[in-house]
Amino acid sequence: MRRTRTATSRPAEGSAILSVYPLRKEAGVPGSLAMPGELDVWRTELGRLRAYAERRGDAPALIAGDFNATQDHAAFRRLLDTGLRDSARLAGASRTPSWPALTAPLLSAQIDHVLVSDAWSARTARFVDLPHTDHRALLVDLELHG
Repeated sequence: MRRTRTATSRPAEGSAILSVYPLRKEAGVPGSLAMPGELDVWRTELGRLRAYAERRGDAPALIAGDFNATQDHAAFRRLLDTGLRDSARLAGASRTPSWPALTAPLLSAQIDHVLVSDAWSARTARFVDLPHTDHRALLVDLELHG
């Protein structure tokens, strides 16, 4: 039986995690969808995600969404320094453009990510064009170890 956990918030919505394992509800990490143009807010929000990742201990962790950041942003790399790994990179799809969808792949960047702890491995990752959005969807097939 598949369980579905869907995360939505205004003004953006549409992230979902589908799992064959039971999911535990988390309190969440507050944010306002800050763009890199709002540098202080954007860095603060990535810092909150980093703090969450550091607190997780050995528990399997997964953080997914639009980070408004690529692997080239130092603030995003600091989040990865916690031991989280980019599942698209693990599955061989590193730096595949996800935004803006209209110019992908020539003038686009991967700012949408599924970050996982080392309890996970990524079998596949693919980016899919969807109507009515400026992002390409990132679909990742993950395996939870032991």
